[in-house]
Amino acid sequence: MIVNFLHNNGRQPEDFLEALEWRILVKITFFSFFAILIYMSYDWMHSGIQKAIPSSSALFLYGGSIYLLLRYKRKALVKHLVLSLYVMSVTAGFFLMGGFSNIVLLDFMNILLLITILSQRRVRLVYYALISIVLVVGAWCSLVAPHWIQNNRIGDPIYLVGLHVMLRFVLIVVNSFTIRREFVKENKVTRELNSQLIAANGAVEDQKAALEKINAQLDELVQNRTEKIKKLNLKLIDYAYFNAHKVRGPVARILGLINLLNFEDIDEQERIVYLNKLRDCVEDLDLVIREINDTLEEKSPMEVVY
Repeated sequence: MIVNFLHNNGRQPEDFLEALEWRILVKITFFSFFAILIYMSYDWMHSGIQKAIPSSSALFLYGGSIYLLLRYKRKALVKHLVLSLYVMSVTAGFFLMGGFSNIVLLDFMNILLLITILSQRRVRLVYYALISIVLVVGAWCSLVAPHWIQNNRIGDPIYLVGLHVMLRFVLIVVNSFTIRREFVKENKVTRELNSQLIAANGAVEDQKAALEKINAQLDELVQNRTEKIKKLNLKLIDYAYFNAHKVRGPVARILGLINLLNFEDIDEQERIVYLNKLRDCVEDLDLVIREINDTLEEKSPMEVVY
Protein backbone atom coordinates (compact mmCIF):
# COMPACT_ATOMS: atom_id res chain seq x y z
CA MET A 1 0.00 0.00 0.00
CA ILE A 2 2.84 2.40 0.78
CA VAL A 3 4.42 1.80 -2.58
CA ASN A 4 1.07 2.31 -4.33
CA PHE A 5 0.56 5.57 -2.46
CA LEU A 6 3.99 6.85 -3.54
CA HIS A 7 3.33 5.86 -7.14
CA ASN A 8 -0.09 7.55 -7.10
CA ASN A 9 1.52 10.78 -5.90
CA GLY A 10 4.12 10.74 -8.66
CA ARG A 11 6.94 9.45 -6.44
CA GLN A 12 9.02 6.34 -6.69
CA PRO A 13 10.13 4.81 -3.37
CA GLU A 14 13.80 5.70 -4.03
CA ASP A 15 13.18 9.21 -5.47
CA PHE A 16 13.47 11.07 -2.20
CA LEU A 17 17.11 10.23 -1.43
CA GLU A 18 18.21 10.47 -5.06
CA ALA A 19 16.62 13.92 -5.50
CA LEU A 20 18.08 15.13 -2.20
CA GLU A 21 21.59 13.91 -3.14
CA TRP A 22 21.37 15.46 -6.59
CA ARG A 23 20.21 18.87 -5.31
CA ILE A 24 22.94 19.03 -2.67
CA LEU A 25 25.64 18.05 -5.15
CA VAL A 26 24.46 20.60 -7.74
CA LYS A 27 24.39 23.40 -5.14
CA ILE A 28 27.86 22.56 -3.84
CA THR A 29 29.25 22.40 -7.36
CA PHE A 30 27.72 25.79 -8.24
CA PHE A 31 29.17 27.35 -5.08
CA SER A 32 32.60 25.87 -5.84
CA PHE A 33 32.38 27.09 -9.43
CA PHE A 34 31.52 30.59 -8.17
CA ALA A 35 34.42 30.58 -5.66
CA ILE A 36 36.94 29.50 -8.31
CA LEU A 37 35.55 32.15 -10.67
CA ILE A 38 36.31 34.80 -8.04
CA TYR A 39 39.89 33.52 -7.72
CA MET A 40 40.38 33.43 -11.48
CA SER A 41 38.96 36.93 -11.96
CA TYR A 42 41.20 38.35 -9.24
CA ASP A 43 44.32 36.61 -10.60
CA TRP A 44 43.56 37.71 -14.16
CA MET A 45 43.05 41.36 -13.19
CA HIS A 46 45.99 41.67 -10.78
CA SER A 47 48.63 39.16 -11.91
CA GLY A 48 47.89 38.37 -15.55
CA ILE A 49 46.79 35.26 -17.37
CA GLN A 50 49.82 33.22 -16.29
CA LYS A 51 48.74 33.08 -12.64
CA ALA A 52 45.09 32.51 -13.64
CA ILE A 53 45.87 29.24 -15.47
CA PRO A 54 45.43 26.90 -12.40
CA SER A 55 42.14 28.49 -11.40
CA SER A 56 41.02 28.49 -15.06
CA SER A 57 41.71 24.75 -15.28
CA ALA A 58 39.75 24.13 -12.08
CA LEU A 59 36.94 26.33 -13.41
CA PHE A 60 36.80 24.21 -16.58
CA LEU A 61 36.60 20.98 -14.53
CA TYR A 62 33.81 22.29 -12.30
CA GLY A 63 31.93 23.67 -15.29
CA GLY A 64 32.11 20.22 -16.90
CA SER A 65 30.85 18.72 -13.63
CA ILE A 66 27.84 21.05 -13.64
CA TYR A 67 27.10 20.07 -17.24
CA LEU A 68 27.27 16.35 -16.39
CA LEU A 69 25.05 16.82 -13.34
CA LEU A 70 22.41 18.68 -15.33
CA ARG A 71 22.70 16.46 -18.42
CA TYR A 72 22.72 13.07 -16.68
CA LYS A 73 20.51 13.58 -13.65
CA ARG A 74 20.86 11.16 -10.73
CA LYS A 75 23.41 8.91 -12.43
CA ALA A 76 25.62 7.12 -9.92
CA LEU A 77 28.71 7.29 -12.18
CA VAL A 78 28.41 11.08 -12.53
CA LYS A 79 27.98 11.44 -8.77
CA HIS A 80 31.16 9.50 -8.06
CA LEU A 81 33.09 11.39 -10.74
CA VAL A 82 32.14 14.70 -9.12
CA LEU A 83 32.98 13.40 -5.63
CA SER A 84 36.36 12.20 -6.88
CA LEU A 85 36.93 15.64 -8.41
CA TYR A 86 36.24 17.20 -5.01
CA VAL A 87 38.72 14.92 -3.28
CA MET A 88 41.39 15.80 -5.86
CA SER A 89 40.51 19.49 -5.62
CA VAL A 90 40.83 19.52 -1.83
CA THR A 91 44.13 17.64 -2.09
CA ALA A 92 45.48 20.13 -4.63
CA GLY A 93 44.24 22.99 -2.42
CA PHE A 94 46.26 21.59 0.48
CA PHE A 95 49.51 21.68 -1.51
CA LEU A 96 48.82 25.00 -3.30
CA MET A 97 47.18 27.05 -0.54
CA GLY A 98 49.59 26.70 2.36
CA GLY A 99 48.69 23.36 3.89
CA PHE A 100 46.12 23.18 6.69
CA SER A 101 44.84 26.75 6.34
CA ASN A 102 41.35 27.83 7.39
CA ILE A 103 39.99 27.55 3.86
CA VAL A 104 41.52 24.08 3.33
CA LEU A 105 40.13 22.83 6.65
CA LEU A 106 36.66 24.09 5.69
CA ASP A 107 37.05 22.32 2.35
CA PHE A 108 37.88 19.08 4.16
CA MET A 109 34.83 19.58 6.40
CA ASN A 110 32.62 20.12 3.36
CA ILE A 111 33.92 17.09 1.49
CA LEU A 112 33.45 14.86 4.57
CA LEU A 113 29.89 16.14 4.97
CA LEU A 114 29.26 15.63 1.27
CA ILE A 115 30.58 12.05 1.28
CA THR A 116 28.62 11.21 4.43
CA ILE A 117 25.36 12.36 2.80
CA LEU A 118 25.82 11.15 -0.75
CA SER A 119 27.62 7.79 -0.45
CA GLN A 120 26.46 4.34 0.48
CA ARG A 121 28.19 2.57 3.35
CA ARG A 122 30.82 0.60 1.41
CA VAL A 123 31.65 3.45 -0.99
CA ARG A 124 31.69 5.88 1.93
CA LEU A 125 34.35 3.76 3.67
CA VAL A 126 36.49 3.92 0.51
CA TYR A 127 36.23 7.72 0.42
CA TYR A 128 36.99 7.94 4.15
CA ALA A 129 40.07 5.81 3.66
CA LEU A 130 41.19 7.98 0.74
CA ILE A 131 40.73 11.22 2.70
CA SER A 132 42.51 9.69 5.69
CA ILE A 133 45.47 8.91 3.46
CA VAL A 134 45.43 12.51 2.16
CA LEU A 135 45.37 13.87 5.71
CA VAL A 136 48.20 11.58 6.85
CA VAL A 137 50.31 12.53 3.83
CA GLY A 138 49.50 16.20 4.41
CA ALA A 139 50.53 15.99 8.07
CA TRP A 140 53.74 14.20 7.10
CA CYS A 141 54.54 16.86 4.49
CA SER A 142 53.84 19.65 7.01
CA LEU A 143 56.28 18.11 9.49
CA VAL A 144 58.94 16.45 7.31
CA ALA A 145 58.78 18.00 3.82
CA PRO A 146 57.26 21.49 4.14
CA HIS A 147 58.99 22.53 0.90
CA TRP A 148 56.41 20.45 -0.98
CA ILE A 149 53.68 22.77 0.25
CA GLN A 150 53.24 26.10 -1.52
CA ASN A 151 50.98 29.05 -0.87
CA ASN A 152 49.99 30.62 -4.15
CA ARG A 153 47.42 32.80 -2.35
CA ILE A 154 49.85 34.42 0.08
CA GLY A 155 49.46 37.82 -1.54
CA ASP A 156 45.65 37.83 -1.55
CA PRO A 157 44.02 40.76 0.25
CA ILE A 158 42.14 40.12 3.45
CA TYR A 159 38.72 40.80 1.86
CA LEU A 160 39.30 38.05 -0.72
CA VAL A 161 40.28 35.53 1.98
CA GLY A 162 37.29 36.59 4.07
CA LEU A 163 34.98 36.21 1.07
CA HIS A 164 36.15 32.65 0.47
CA VAL A 165 35.81 31.73 4.14
CA MET A 166 32.30 33.18 4.11
CA LEU A 167 31.44 31.16 1.00
CA ARG A 168 32.54 27.95 2.74
CA PHE A 169 30.35 28.70 5.74
CA VAL A 170 27.40 29.61 3.52
CA LEU A 171 27.88 26.31 1.69
CA ILE A 172 27.68 24.35 4.97
CA VAL A 173 24.58 26.28 6.09
CA VAL A 174 22.86 25.83 2.72
CA ASN A 175 23.52 22.09 2.81
CA SER A 176 22.13 21.84 6.33
CA PHE A 177 18.96 23.76 5.43
CA THR A 178 18.53 21.74 2.24
CA ILE A 179 18.68 18.46 4.17
CA ARG A 180 16.29 19.78 6.83
CA ARG A 181 13.78 21.11 4.27
CA GLU A 182 13.73 17.87 2.29
CA PHE A 183 13.24 15.75 5.40
CA VAL A 184 10.45 18.06 6.62
CA LYS A 185 8.67 17.58 3.29
CA GLU A 186 9.20 13.83 3.51
CA ASN A 187 7.83 13.79 7.08
CA LYS A 188 4.72 15.61 5.84
CA VAL A 189 4.20 12.97 3.16
CA THR A 190 4.78 10.24 5.75
CA ARG A 191 2.20 11.74 8.12
CA GLU A 192 -0.32 11.96 5.31
CA LEU A 193 0.41 8.36 4.42
CA ASN A 194 -0.02 7.28 8.04
CA SER A 195 -3.39 9.06 8.20
CA GLN A 196 -4.55 7.24 5.09
CA LEU A 197 -3.29 3.93 6.46
CA ILE A 198 -5.14 4.50 9.76
CA ALA A 199 -8.36 5.33 7.88
CA ALA A 200 -7.93 2.29 5.64
CA ASN A 201 -7.26 0.10 8.68
CA GLY A 202 -10.48 1.36 10.32
CA ALA A 203 -12.45 0.56 7.17
CA VAL A 204 -10.91 -2.92 7.07
CA GLU A 205 -11.84 -3.50 10.71
CA ASP A 206 -15.44 -2.43 10.03
CA GLN A 207 -15.65 -4.75 7.04
CA LYS A 208 -14.16 -7.57 9.11
CA ALA A 209 -16.78 -7.06 11.84
CA ALA A 210 -19.58 -7.00 9.24
CA LEU A 211 -18.27 -10.21 7.65
CA GLU A 212 -18.03 -11.92 11.02
CA LYS A 213 -21.64 -10.95 11.78
CA ILE A 214 -22.81 -12.27 8.40
CA ASN A 215 -20.88 -15.51 8.92
CA ALA A 216 -22.45 -15.97 12.34
CA GLN A 217 -25.91 -15.42 10.87
CA LEU A 218 -25.18 -17.86 8.07
CA ASP A 219 -23.94 -20.47 10.52
CA GLU A 220 -27.08 -20.08 12.61
CA LEU A 221 -29.30 -20.25 9.52
CA VAL A 222 -27.56 -23.37 8.23
CA GLN A 223 -27.78 -25.02 11.64
CA ASN A 224 -31.51 -24.26 11.95
CA ARG A 225 -32.26 -25.57 8.47
CA THR A 226 -30.19 -28.67 9.13
CA GLU A 227 -32.20 -29.40 12.28
CA LYS A 228 -35.50 -28.91 10.43
CA ILE A 229 -34.40 -31.17 7.60
CA LYS A 230 -33.40 -33.86 10.10
CA LYS A 231 -36.81 -33.66 11.75
CA LEU A 232 -38.56 -33.87 8.39
CA ASN A 233 -36.45 -36.83 7.41
CA LEU A 234 -37.65 -38.58 10.59
CA LYS A 235 -41.25 -37.70 9.66
CA LEU A 236 -40.72 -39.10 6.17
CA ILE A 237 -39.45 -42.33 7.73
CA ASP A 238 -42.56 -42.48 9.93
CA TYR A 239 -44.74 -41.77 6.89
CA ALA A 240 -43.10 -44.61 4.97
CA TYR A 241 -43.69 -46.92 7.94
CA PHE A 242 -47.40 -45.96 8.14
CA ASN A 243 -47.80 -46.34 4.43
CA ALA A 244 -46.17 -49.78 4.37
CA HIS A 245 -47.84 -51.26 7.47
CA LYS A 246 -50.84 -49.40 8.87
CA VAL A 247 -52.39 -47.92 5.70
CA ARG A 248 -51.82 -50.97 3.56
CA GLY A 249 -53.81 -53.33 5.90
CA PRO A 250 -57.18 -51.48 5.85
CA VAL A 251 -56.86 -50.76 2.13
CA ALA A 252 -56.22 -54.45 1.38
CA ARG A 253 -59.23 -55.48 3.47
CA ILE A 254 -61.45 -52.91 1.73
CA LEU A 255 -60.37 -54.18 -1.69
CA GLY A 256 -61.09 -57.79 -0.60
CA LEU A 257 -64.59 -56.92 0.65
CA ILE A 258 -65.37 -55.01 -2.55
CA ASN A 259 -64.42 -58.09 -4.55
CA LEU A 260 -66.72 -60.22 -2.43
CA LEU A 261 -69.58 -57.80 -2.92
CA ASN A 262 -69.19 -58.10 -6.66
CA PHE A 263 -70.21 -61.77 -6.58
CA GLU A 264 -73.85 -62.27 -7.76
CA ASP A 265 -74.64 -65.44 -5.76
CA ILE A 266 -74.38 -63.92 -2.27
CA ASP A 267 -77.60 -63.39 -0.37
CA GLU A 268 -78.79 -60.18 1.26
CA GLN A 269 -77.72 -61.17 4.78
CA GLU A 270 -74.14 -61.83 3.64
CA ARG A 271 -74.11 -58.51 1.78
CA ILE A 272 -75.08 -56.72 4.98
CA VAL A 273 -72.27 -58.48 6.87
CA TYR A 274 -69.73 -57.47 4.17
CA LEU A 275 -70.94 -53.87 4.22
CA ASN A 276 -70.57 -53.71 8.00
CA LYS A 277 -67.05 -55.07 7.76
CA LEU A 278 -66.32 -52.59 4.94
CA ARG A 279 -67.51 -49.80 7.23
CA ASP A 280 -65.19 -51.04 9.98
CA CYS A 281 -62.24 -51.09 7.55
CA VAL A 282 -63.02 -47.55 6.41
CA GLU A 283 -63.12 -46.41 10.03
CA ASP A 284 -59.77 -48.13 10.65
CA LEU A 285 -58.35 -46.33 7.58
CA ASP A 286 -59.72 -43.04 8.86
CA LEU A 287 -57.97 -43.55 12.21
CA VAL A 288 -54.69 -44.31 10.46
CA ILE A 289 -54.98 -41.19 8.29
CA ARG A 290 -55.70 -39.05 11.37
CA GLU A 291 -52.62 -40.51 13.05
CA ILE A 292 -50.53 -39.68 9.98
CA ASN A 293 -51.87 -36.11 9.97
CA ASP A 294 -51.02 -35.70 13.63
CA THR A 295 -47.48 -36.95 13.02
CA LEU A 296 -46.83 -34.91 9.84
CA GLU A 297 -48.35 -31.63 10.96
CA GLU A 298 -45.09 -29.65 10.37
CA LYS A 299 -44.06 -28.03 7.09
CA SER A 300 -43.14 -30.04 4.07
CA PRO A 301 -39.48 -30.46 3.04
CA MET A 302 -39.91 -28.09 0.07
CA GLU A 303 -41.13 -25.28 2.34
CA VAL A 304 -38.19 -25.70 4.70
CA VAL A 305 -35.53 -25.69 2.01
CA TYR A 306 -36.90 -22.71 0.14
